[in-house]
Parts: sequence; C-alpha cells; structure tokens
Amino acid sequence: MLEKVIGTIEKNNLFSSNNRVIVAVSGGIDSVVLLHVLMSLRENYSLDMVVAHLNHGFRGQEAREDALFVEAISQKYGLPGVCEEISVPEYINRTKQSPQEAARTIRYNFLERVRESYDGTAIAVGQNANDQAETVLINLLRGGATSGLKGIPVRRGNIIRPLLEVSRAEIEAYAAKHRLAYRFDPSNAKPVYLRNRVRLELLPVLIENYNPAIIAGLGKTAAILAEEDKFLDQLAQAALVDCIANRDTGKMVVNLDKLDQEDLAIRRRVVRLICREIKNDGSGGDIGFDHVERVLAMLRGNTGNKAELPGGLIFQKEYEQLIVNLKRKITFKKEGESEDYAPVPLVIPGETIIPWSNIVFKAKLEDPTSQHYREQPGCSHWEIRLDLTKLKGRTLFLRKRKPGDRFQPVGMKGETKKLKDFFIDAKIPREKRDKIPLLVTGEDEIIWVVGLRAAGNYLTDSDTSQLVIITVEV
Repeated sequence: MLEKVIGTIEKNNLFSSNNRVIVAVSGGIDSVVLLHVLMSLRENYSLDMVVAHLNHGFRGQEAREDALFVEAISQKYGLPGVCEEISVPEYINRTKQSPQEAARTIRYNFLERVRESYDGTAIAVGQNANDQAETVLINLLRGGATSGLKGIPVRRGNIIRPLLEVSRAEIEAYAAKHRLAYRFDPSNAKPVYLRNRVRLELLPVLIENYNPAIIAGLGKTAAILAEEDKFLDQLAQAALVDCIANRDTGKMVVNLDKLDQEDLAIRRRVVRLICREIKNDGSGGDIGFDHVERVLAMLRGNTGNKAELPGGLIFQKEYEQLIVNLKRKITFKKEGESEDYAPVPLVIPGETIIPWSNIVFKAKLEDPTSQHYREQPGCSHWEIRLDLTKLKGRTLFLRKRKPGDRFQPVGMKGETKKLKDFFIDAKIPREKRDKIPLLVTGEDEIIWVVGLRAAGNYLTDSDTSQLVIITVEV
C-alpha cells in the first residue's frame, strides 16, 4: 500500500521541499492510517507535521474521548496538535444548512485556520478510493455532468488526499498489519444520509453481483473525466475571453454573436465560468444544470429577456449582447463617509431605487441607429443618454450633494462650477437641494444633476456606437 501512496504523491506532486503539512485526524481508521503513512514517509519528503482535530459537538462524551485519543497519538509521534470544539448544531440553527454541509464547512474553515497559524504548505485529509467511488455514484444518481462525475480531486487548493487511490480494504489490512488503534463513529453505520446508504447498501450489491473491482473501476472513470473536464474548461475559458466585450467588478458584457458560434457543451461551461468570475468565489455558488439551461433558453428569446440565478446573478439579453450583473445592496457607503453621502451603485441594465427618496432610475442599453435615439437630444430633465465608450467601463453611482462639490455643465468649456453656486443661480430652495440626486462616476465626477443639468463629458454624439439611456420615475 505504501508504494501506491508514493505513486499518488509523485504523480500529483503533492509535496515539494520543506513541507509543513496539517494532518486532519478524526481518530477514525482512515485518518489514523494517513498519519502513520506520512510518518513513515517523513524523511522521504522532509515532512514537518501538525495534527489537527475538530470536535463537531454532535456526539457528546464519545466525541470528547475521540479528542483525547487524537491528543495521545500526537504525543506518541512527538507532533504538535491542535484540538478544537465547535458546535455544529448551533451553526446549523443559524445557517439552516444540512448537518453534513455545515460540518464540512466548519471542518475545512478550522483546518485552514490551523494551516495559516502554522504557516502550513498543505492540509492532508484521509479520503480514499471508496470515498471516490461513493462520490461518483452519488453524483451519477443526482444526474451530474463531468464536473461531478470526475469525483474528488487529489489536490484542490491547499487540500491534498494521499490515500485517494487506496481502497478501504487496503487501509484495514494496513491498520491490522501495523496494529493501529483507532476510533469508531457509530453514525457511519446508520443508513440515514445518502452517502451512508450508498456505502452500506448500494456498493455491496454492485461489488457482489456486478463488478468485484468496481471501486477501482469508478476511480479510473473519475481520473479520465477529471482530465477531460480540465481540457473542456480550458476551451471554455478561451471562448469566454474571446466573447467578452466589457468587464467590470460585478459585471460582464458578452458578445452573443461570438458565443453562438460555440458548441452547446462549451456555451454551458461559459455560463458557469461567468457565474464563477462574477461571484469571484471560485465555484459559481449554487449554479446547476437547470440554471444554466434557463440562461440559454432566455438567450434564444427576445431582447430585454432576463434570467435571475441564485446568489444575485442577473443575466439579461440586450440586442447582440449578454449583460451579467451581480445584484447589489441598495446602500453602499464609502469609507469615512456618513450615510447622508452614501453612494448607491447604478444597475446597468436594470432598476435602481435610492434609499432616501422614492425615485426610481431605469437604465437600458440602446441601439444608436434606432429611430428613438435619433429623435432624442442627449439629455432632458428626466432622461440622459451616455456614451459607453467614453465611460470606459466606469461604474456609476447616485448620491446626495456634499460640501465642495463642483461640476462642469454642458457648454462651460474648461471650467467647473461650484454646485452650491449652480443651485443658487437656478433658484433652487435650500431645503430642496439635499433631495436632488447626483449621478457620479466612481472617481466622484458629477455627470448629471438630475432634473436640472448634465455635464458634457460623457453625453452621446454623432460618433456614439454604444449607449445607455437612464430615465427617472418620480
């Protein structure tokens, strides 16, 4: 078995020189064998190890005995150990996650904290070939694509799994050979959760009646699909780069003519990549096959169609472009500013309501060749048309006036005017001035004193090729 683990380590470059590895040890057979194996390979890979154990607060005295057991192992091997107790049930009450999901979240957050505190290079966990087979079967039962059927990676970020190609039978034989003591979690023997039912009921039937080598077979399938999934993701990433017309924080504009030229399999992956990049979480959150299909179906419809996905993702078709926004909170305060001056990001395309009035701002992308556009001026009291090329991807905000505000009204060449003086000249009563919204750039440059006057820098002209129309409803 040791040779197989070495093969996994070498094949996947799990260790370099001067490794400090956080070893997750629950006290069960998998983690106890993992720690023993890594101790055996300590000299081979210059391993400096720290044992990490988390009591999830599920099993009372039994869990406390597990912690004492792991502490004794750490002392036996002369390794530093970190043991913590965190109440997963309390976390479940707050987050409404499932017990398994909550335990996993807390466990990996704990391990990452230990890694950071010890300046660790990796976190080793004891998942094995049986865990891999169970994962593939679970995702197959749920209707997973290659991203799910590829199973568990040997490495994901800081997490490494040296035992992933070793079966549970081999682990049990290794523990018996080396007379390793370990703890038993009785909850693993109860067919309550889907994974337990697959382990206790489905896999034994498949092994006995269909394929005695199914554990290894599903492991091979996962390995093949992992490489193919990686290749398809590379194709999708290249396609996305080619299709992007504009990009900003929390926003992306995609050229639909280019996207439509891609194969359906790539288009699906591009949608998932967009979700991942807009949310900036590395995963795309809770985006599944049905969500992706909803976006693609929306794109086959008319301009203006919209699809909203979990996590505040909004996909909208505007002529030959796909606009993707991350729904923002209504209030957005810059550091050091009071709530009175808190800018509100303008959603483009979409609606924005400013919290200190009932005014609704509607922004839509428009075709500069349309009859509607040709017949309208660049700005009126309650509508403004801005040149997207001139804006150069700037995010726009709405806010109240503040001391020192200046702007350059249309027609005033090379000069700026105090906003206070502008209000006085326009005979705006003092008590009404704080109620007038200002449209500003992220650099706080005033573009429009709403309902009164615009600055000229970003208005449309005869050369405009892309524009946004912003209208006000009061």
